[in-house]
Amino acid sequence: MLTIDGTVRQAVAFSALTGQPIPAVNARAKREKPGLRLQHTRVIAVIAELVNGQVDGLSQSSQDMYRRRRHI
Repeated sequence: MLTIDGTVRQAVAFSALTGQPIPAVNARAKREKPGLRLQHTRVIAVIAELVNGQVDGLSQSSQDMYRRRRHI
């Protein structure tokens, strides 16, 4: 399984395109305020909804998240 370190946008895009779960870890870890901001969580939630996916660990300030497989 592929895990992407730090680049949430790439993890979300690859997961949405392939339908495979791709964990994203250390999101925005080097920032002054690490972790996801509200705008990140909203966009990720919308993308997950568009591809009928589910995301574990999606919350503000979260640094790790995991998109589960689509439920068909």
